[in-house]
Amino acid sequence: MAIKIKRFGVRYKGIRYGPGLPGGSILYGLSEEEEDRLIAASNGTIEKYAEEEKIMPEEEKNICESLEGQNITQKSKGRKKKAVD
Repeated sequence: MAIKIKRFGVRYKGIRYGPGLPGGSILYGLSEEEEDRLIAASNGTIEKYAEEEKIMPEEEKNICESLEGQNITQKSKGRKKKAVD
């Protein structure tokens, strides 16, 4: 089970979790009892975290093929090269 910490911080097993903290804002590996206890005591600053469904490789391939058919390409993130005279 996991929780999302929206405000402040929580120390768990020596690591601080929360927005902008080293552990991140999502805390994994809690038991259901620990999760419920933290959520109840947080006054709305902690909520249950539900992971998003991951795209299967086969579906991802179909998406890429449909984008190629529409001539959609990614922009390069590198610097533009200067012309040398």
